[in-house]
Amino acid sequence: MAASEPRLEGMDLQVTPISGINSPMPIVVSGLAPGANLELKVKAVDAADRLFSSTTVFKANSDGVVDTSKHLPQDAGWVTPSSLGVLWKMMAQDGKDATFAVDGLNPMRVEVQARVEGEKGKGTHVTRTISRTAREITPLPVSCKGRAFCPDEPGPFPLVVLFGGAGGGVDSASAAALAHHGVAVFSYDYFPRKKGGVVDVDAVRRMLRGIRLLPEIDSSLPVALCGTGRGAELALLIASLEPNLVGAVVAHSPTDVLSAWPDKDSQPDVFVGSGLPKVTIKAPGKQDVAADWHAFIQPKLKGQPWRLRAYYDSAREHTKDIEAAAIEVEKMSGPLLLTAGSEDAVWDSVSMSLTLQLRASDVEVFRYVAKGAGHNVGYPFYFPGLPAQKTMNAYGYRIALGGHSVTNGQASVDSRVQVISFLRSAFGLED
Repeated sequence: MAASEPRLEGMDLQVTPISGINSPMPIVVSGLAPGANLELKVKAVDAADRLFSSTTVFKANSDGVVDTSKHLPQDAGWVTPSSLGVLWKMMAQDGKDATFAVDGLNPMRVEVQARVEGEKGKGTHVTRTISRTAREITPLPVSCKGRAFCPDEPGPFPLVVLFGGAGGGVDSASAAALAHHGVAVFSYDYFPRKKGGVVDVDAVRRMLRGIRLLPEIDSSLPVALCGTGRGAELALLIASLEPNLVGAVVAHSPTDVLSAWPDKDSQPDVFVGSGLPKVTIKAPGKQDVAADWHAFIQPKLKGQPWRLRAYYDSAREHTKDIEAAAIEVEKMSGPLLLTAGSEDAVWDSVSMSLTLQLRASDVEVFRYVAKGAGHNVGYPFYFPGLPAQKTMNAYGYRIALGGHSVTNGQASVDSRVQVISFLRSAFGLED
């Protein structure tokens, strides 16, 4: 072989075999010829038995080493090195823009393959755990539709209730992962599966009082709520109605107003109950036909996901009494953590989070805007160590979330640190 051609010399592949799903996953390959192009392929099967994978090429340094925590790939989609980048890039191999499904405490298993063209490669397997210090709480009261987890040690513990987005379902792995940090976490399955279904906010308020009676829960402490998208809307509504029951609130990609089910023809209410804002933001209809076209009709004709941003912007603009639709966060007892992505394709969470911050002037408010990220920016609903999704199934259709896999992934890294610190501080837990 000519001297100018890089050659593999005793490749060594090192990856920590067991690590937390949200912790760094540095892959170090040594024994390469300086300048060799190393192809790293990672594969994983999710809880729905779908195969995800990514392939990334790195150039070995002068010592013949590639370290994913220190080196950028050839086709770098991220600006600073990140060992999680190869996971953010993973896509479903069936060609669909699917969400990587995780379930409860079941770990994620990753296969890592390293090779240089023309040479024999090496491979290994990595187990990424959700939590090794949490357990599931069973049974739950009949009214508590969802799953709950807490630390696997004597309680009782502060309670955090998770409200996911419009995709519905139970974020069981999210609850298990957050429980690792010293709190009991209940993920509530609240969002209707079909158009016309409603969320009875009064029933949710009763549920919160009921679940606090579990022996694992410290009922002397206020409940913390954590929601994303529609779940953030619900969390803020309840916090404004129950200041003596609810304390800290985490609202990812929030709205500051009560909003209807998005639809170009009819707009049923999503949230019903006593004490809610008097006005619900609804579709502009004939007042702005272009908004319907861009949000619903054009994407359907092209086989693309709905892009709801223009719809919600127009609906807000054509609402005569916007103040009557406002969520009264000035009544909550706080503190409040707000997160928004600058490229949110669902609604303008950046502006609305600012409005919420200004309204909630009597409580401590923290606000973080993730540059270049979309709607899916908030932990624990979006894990830093998973593929960063670009769409979600909601309202019976596929919805564009915005952002980029790398910016969304980095936003999840930042959000995890913020959420854990915020909740531990709110409950007075030691680090």
